[in-house]
Amino acid sequence: MPLLGLLFGCLFGVGLAYISVRTIEAGAEHFMRSPNLTACLISCAIGAVFALFVNLYALRRIRRLSLTNVASN
Repeated sequence: MPLLGLLFGCLFGVGLAYISVRTIEAGAEHFMRSPNLTACLISCAIGAVFALFVNLYALRRIRRLSLTNVASN
């Protein structure tokens, strides 16, 4: 499931970048419009590492969470 999210995010980012570049481009200036596979793979790797760290941190905090004394706080 996380791989599906990374793939969808990468495709959404490429589409959004294409629209942004087409909007910003002036008549005389032209930017590269084709997606760079290396950049997409690096962004997926960074997203996966970030999600891993966030999940590990959150799960560590949840293990120590006590729900027995919720009303006393």
